[in-house]
Amino acid sequence: MALGGSSAGAMVLCQAIFVQNRWNEELGLVPGTVVRPHFNRLDDSGLEKARSAIAERGMIGLGIDEHTALIWSGGAWRSAGPGRIVIFTAKDMTTYRDGETIAGLPTPS
Repeated sequence: MALGGSSAGAMVLCQAIFVQNRWNEELGLVPGTVVRPHFNRLDDSGLEKARSAIAERGMIGLGIDEHTALIWSGGAWRSAGPGRIVIFTAKDMTTYRDGETIAGLPTPS
């Protein structure tokens, strides 16, 4: 079986959504995470606002650029596509490119 989502479809797979300074609880298939799709369009102030709100909840932010995917396969997460995946928490931000394995993300439930 396969399950996928892009933009808002990817957002609902996570534990919560943070949009326009509001939180909504979602499906929670990837616990403890919040997706920011179209990450390449986010300016510095938007990033800092999202990062701060996500950090306050102790969650992991998943910034996904357009035309890029975060894929769970074979027991691991990896990045695919021409953009980047940015994993961000209160403490740091790590960028991953096409084909790189991403450690430290929760296993989907």
